[in-house]
Amino acid sequence: TKIMELHSSDEGYSYSMMGSFLSADEMGRLQKMIQARNSLRENGLDVLRQSVATLKSEREKYSAKKNEDVISGIESIIKRKSARGASDQNNT
Repeated sequence: TKIMELHSSDEGYSYSMMGSFLSADEMGRLQKMIQARNSLRENGLDVLRQSVATLKSEREKYSAKKNEDVISGIESIIKRKSARGASDQNNT
């Protein structure tokens, strides 16, 4: 969204500015998308919007997966502590 705002402004934006808004992985994927776009007949604003939507979707999937991993890790710790506590009670 910020990139689109800059694009519409008098200042415009440069590709290098995107690095302050996107991760290194996202920049790599964007570069691949740009190369793919350059080989297309239609290379307009709609294609750019679709690319941005794809990046957002991928970011959401990654974020959701990361959250699932954190929750799974917490559950694992709780189970281990519970098991240890039960074992300690059985030994006394």
